[in-house]
Amino acid sequence: MKNIASLAVNIIITVILSVSLIMCFSTAFNIETNSLLLIFCAIIFTLVISLISYYIKSGKKFTGALAVIQAVYIAVFFASYNTIISQLNYAANRVLGVYSKYMSVPSSINIAAKSGAGTQTSDATVLFIFILFILCEIFSVSLIRIKKSIIIYILSLVTLVPCFVMVTTLPSLTPLILSISILLAIYITGFIRKYNANIGSIILSATSVLLAVTILILCAIFPLQEFERYDWQDTLLSKFNELLNIDNGGNQLASQLQNLRTNIQDSQNLNHLGEFRLNKTPVLSIMSEEDKVIYLKKISYADYEDNQWKILSKDEIKSYPNDFNAFNITISDEADLKELYIKALYREELIYTTYYSKTTEYAAVGDTCIENIDNTKEYMIEYYQSNSDSLAKNESDKLKEYEDFVYNTYTKLPDKTKERLLKIANENGISQLNTNEIPNAVKKFVSGRGEYSFVPDALPEGEDFAPWFIENSSKGYCIHYATAATTMLRALGIPARYATGYFVPARKDEFVDVTNCNSHAWVEYYDDSKGWMMLDPTPPIYLDNGNGNTDSTDSSAGSNSPVQTEPSILTPTEQPTTNKSDTVPYNTEKNSDNNNKGFKIPPIIQVILIILFIIVLIVLRAKIIRKNRKKLFETRDNKKRIIYIYRYAMQINNITEGFIPIEVQNLVNEAKYSNHIMSEKSVKIVKSYAEHERKELYKMTSGIKRLYYKYIKAY
Repeated sequence: MKNIASLAVNIIITVILSVSLIMCFSTAFNIETNSLLLIFCAIIFTLVISLISYYIKSGKKFTGALAVIQAVYIAVFFASYNTIISQLNYAANRVLGVYSKYMSVPSSINIAAKSGAGTQTSDATVLFIFILFILCEIFSVSLIRIKKSIIIYILSLVTLVPCFVMVTTLPSLTPLILSISILLAIYITGFIRKYNANIGSIILSATSVLLAVTILILCAIFPLQEFERYDWQDTLLSKFNELLNIDNGGNQLASQLQNLRTNIQDSQNLNHLGEFRLNKTPVLSIMSEEDKVIYLKKISYADYEDNQWKILSKDEIKSYPNDFNAFNITISDEADLKELYIKALYREELIYTTYYSKTTEYAAVGDTCIENIDNTKEYMIEYYQSNSDSLAKNESDKLKEYEDFVYNTYTKLPDKTKERLLKIANENGISQLNTNEIPNAVKKFVSGRGEYSFVPDALPEGEDFAPWFIENSSKGYCIHYATAATTMLRALGIPARYATGYFVPARKDEFVDVTNCNSHAWVEYYDDSKGWMMLDPTPPIYLDNGNGNTDSTDSSAGSNSPVQTEPSILTPTEQPTTNKSDTVPYNTEKNSDNNNKGFKIPPIIQVILIILFIIVLIVLRAKIIRKNRKKLFETRDNKKRIIYIYRYAMQINNITEGFIPIEVQNLVNEAKYSNHIMSEKSVKIVKSYAEHERKELYKMTSGIKRLYYKYIKAY
């Protein structure tokens, strides 16, 4: 009965660990998958492999059985080749989309197209099922057959480490806690399971539960509110990117953008737009001097190619006029300035700004975005009212040079895209309008196309996103409409760019929360008399979302995508009213800490607590190993005691390389191969030799090495 209980525990541990690792990876990179199907498959895989490992004693038969299973696995793999490659393409782009913000790697790849497989997929369930089979197979054999855990640790690290390296998000807490607690339990109970599988498996399950509860309590006491990047990460990545980019032509803007690429998403991939998902986590808090719908711009994209929006290229950067501040391009002598107060609840690499603003004191990165060089979380933007007749272009001596840059950069389109969009414009009478009429005509035309939907149609393989959306009246949301309008304006010769940020219904003298539900995408077009103007072609229906929130999607590949959701204009979460006449609003006592959700341990204390926790676990494990070793040495019959003690002595002898007495060797051989009853005196002789070897080991070692043998190896 104990053997069956041990087998059941190992099966349960394997299923939980393998599924938890997969879920950690998928949630860290926001990769869609069917968790219930993964659990079901893990149970089936683990049952089959575990029963084979447990009941087939012959090594040859066991190897043959595994060979048959692997043959079936390979056959099914090739039968599902197109699906697996398509899902691998999808998953790889999600991972690259995250890492491309921090490292000089491509933001997307197209494995499926090169392999001849289809690219239409919105989850990676089949891919993860095939990976899950490998994990279940290796974990089951390791726990039940060979009773060694090193491969489990290696595969777990390979799965978990990418979820934390240079990433600002964590995997979901539940699978993460389960994975860590089981891995620690396997490590702590390793010696027991090696020499007494039945008892060891029971202790393994109890230890796993105890650790999971302990970690859960710690998380409840010290909640993980955010996972911030540290300065050393940015410095390391900056050096790394400098090595990969030998020359930027000495251009300051090129250097700024290169450094920012390690922190921002420098492209928007339109090939795999999925269903919206709600995310109500506040990211900003703002207060205006008037009740006004405000577009908070984060970043604009310049190039449309291969169904992707990208920021300025290296060649385009070279033609940008140095020291020209495009964010301060509108001025007014008559209109009163208004103030907008912004508080970022987390660390932001960029400054948000609104339109018709004065931003001379901030570090503009060309006309793409504004860098948050001081890591400030609270700042104020001054802006003019948009209905002022006195708005005009910034009269700079480099304005002509900048306008040349604008027309050369923001009217570019692939030839086939331009040809299809011009045909559409001609057929609908837009091309015949004068330049001043075209922007609103394009807005009206694009707004009437397709169906505004939280569940967009999948882009067919090989299709061009913008004309496809217009011609097929497909379902879509802000990203679809903004892309269609931007590209059509370009096709008609009007400079336009794709912008992302937040759409916020601000309140006069009141702080309101900005959540990911307020994220939005829109169009900026260049007016020859006023400069950059904002145009929102998304149908007004999204303003009437009845639930007070809107949907969210990972439009690109990472959890920190600038545009993930449609906005909501209904009542947001309000902060306590602040009277502007008192003090600067975002420094008032009422509002400065309104999003503090509890005591937060400083990073250095967190590190110390983690180190102490690990030390306690190591010491505890060493004590458990010694206690169980003592039990083996004292409670079995004398023959087994001699064999166990001798094995222990040989582990130490391999290090000390000491002399093995003939008497000890004879006693061990007698215990192994004879039918004689071994005396207590014989046990003491072998035990005395083992103790001698242990003392010799500690004599010849010191410092860290001695601690290693004492607590890690537990000799």
